[in-house]
Amino acid sequence: MYLKNPIYGYNNRPEGRYFCFMNKGTPIEANESKLSIKFKKEQEYRLVVFPAGESGSFQFQTTLENAGVGMAYSGFWGETRCAHWPEIEAIILAVLSLLFTVLPPHKLKSPLLTLALLAITFTIATPTLAADNEAIQARFLKRLEANVDLRKPSGSHRQSIFYMLDQSGREVAKLDYETVQPFSNGMARVAPGRDSYIGYIDVQGRLLITPKFLPAEQFSEDLAWVCPASKVRGFIDLSGKQVIADKDFFGAKSFSEGLAPVRVRTAEYQKDNGRTEGDNMPGKFKYIDKSGKTIIAPQFDDANQFHQGLAAVKLAKEWFFINKQGASVSEKYVAVGAFSEGLAPVQIAGKWGYISPDGKVKIAAQFEEAGDFSDGLARIKTDGQYGFINADGAIAIKAVYKSVDNFSQQICAVQMVDGKWGYIDKLGTIIVPAIYETAKAFSGGRALIVLNDLYGYIDAQGKYVVEPKYDHAFSYTDKRAIVSRKNWDHPMMKWILMAAHMEPLKPHNDSTSPTGIYIPQNLDDAFKELDALLPAAARADIKLVHKDKMSIYHHGLGMWLRNNWGLWKGLRLAQYFKALGFTHPDDMSSALLNAYWSRLHGQKSDIAKQAAEAKEYWDKLRPIVNSK
Repeated sequence: MYLKNPIYGYNNRPEGRYFCFMNKGTPIEANESKLSIKFKKEQEYRLVVFPAGESGSFQFQTTLENAGVGMAYSGFWGETRCAHWPEIEAIILAVLSLLFTVLPPHKLKSPLLTLALLAITFTIATPTLAADNEAIQARFLKRLEANVDLRKPSGSHRQSIFYMLDQSGREVAKLDYETVQPFSNGMARVAPGRDSYIGYIDVQGRLLITPKFLPAEQFSEDLAWVCPASKVRGFIDLSGKQVIADKDFFGAKSFSEGLAPVRVRTAEYQKDNGRTEGDNMPGKFKYIDKSGKTIIAPQFDDANQFHQGLAAVKLAKEWFFINKQGASVSEKYVAVGAFSEGLAPVQIAGKWGYISPDGKVKIAAQFEEAGDFSDGLARIKTDGQYGFINADGAIAIKAVYKSVDNFSQQICAVQMVDGKWGYIDKLGTIIVPAIYETAKAFSGGRALIVLNDLYGYIDAQGKYVVEPKYDHAFSYTDKRAIVSRKNWDHPMMKWILMAAHMEPLKPHNDSTSPTGIYIPQNLDDAFKELDALLPAAARADIKLVHKDKMSIYHHGLGMWLRNNWGLWKGLRLAQYFKALGFTHPDDMSSALLNAYWSRLHGQKSDIAKQAAEAKEYWDKLRPIVNSK
């Protein structure tokens, strides 16, 4: 075993779970452009995992810590939720443990290890991911086919249509924004367009703060962290007035108990590198009050909000707790949680336990994971399954669940071994049957659930307040819920449907062809090949759409034709089109697809007209290009 007792840690964060395996020492250095790594004494590899959440997506990312060199994988069109996340998590941890215990030290120097880690993990996990995703895509395709009318003109420019619900589940406002976030402190962030500035609406749906910030965080204790056009970051009040601002501010977390951790410049040369967390970020964290006054001087590499008078802070790679005077009140740990109900989870020698506010261990470190206390119980993981303990550390509900949330309003969402979610009470009795694909914590007597890929809400008795009918939704906050429906008339929905119907293509293989695919000789031959190449559903789509919608195929089918029928290489079909007056492969594939549309619609092709239009276009452009 080359790396004895590798440290494994995690922190539950809003965006996901943070895992790391490390060897003690100092950070590595790296050259991002050349992917070369210079070692000092230590190599740390970080695996950041973004599991399925309310956003309906997940992402894996491995990073060479402190190097700025990372790789990420995310994807799948449609709504992606993984029912087998615990098994995949176990696979990831097993692969990491193997790599970091059997590889000799010199092998750890290679950046190829990151690639190997990804390859091995996904080779093992892909069958599970693929099975989950295939089922999700199949259901989504059925919804597309049921809702998208290819003959109908495209509707609103919004891909999703947002609504605000009151406690009864009634739609009280339609929100004409590109994105809408949940309410916090009576305000919700909105953006009128993609990558546009962010503003805020109130619980009546009125725009109270004009979009002029990017980024902008949610309100807490009547203040929100923003970056205005002036780039002087700080906090605004509920009227939108910037009441705290400093050119040395890099980033901040929300106010809690009257204080906020703020990352500030500590040397003139320091510049913000855009990172929001992690090691070696420029500057240090300090704490300010609501007037902007520094209460605890900048000194921390990371810092969290205060809870019950104590906050977790980080120096180098170790976390500990401080009081509001900045004094340390605990030992140092690899990872910690936050204080709740008088206890905080901490990791000791690879296991998790709990400490009290005086820093003493109250519940011995014995669990694989440990969560915050709520309603007198805390989530723990043991032997790969989740259960709950009480404040004395005794098992209150046996660890028999695949995953669990935290208790809220004396009720907790739990995932059974079959992947379905339901709800239990504090005795462990099932009070809402496990029938849901996703279930969230109760808030204001309402809980968000997902059934058959649709979002709705139930009450504490399991009765529907809102039947599952929305395409996306957030949990209730401030007695309001933000929900959305897909705009099935949006051009993107049509593109997704038509692209899905293109699978699988049935190419005519030809070993004598330079591309390995048979290349048609002329237009009629190309029509014959397209009839055989395209699935019946794709041909049916072409018969439904207006001719101008054939441009949807330019980057899919059109690219396939350009690459495999030799239009870029000037092979025989390209020569045929050149003889008609075409010069560019893009024009050739476009003319071919338009001609095919005309054929399926029983119309005469206007390919000669298209050739003349293409020539006119390039003739006008050529003098401009030549002048460059």
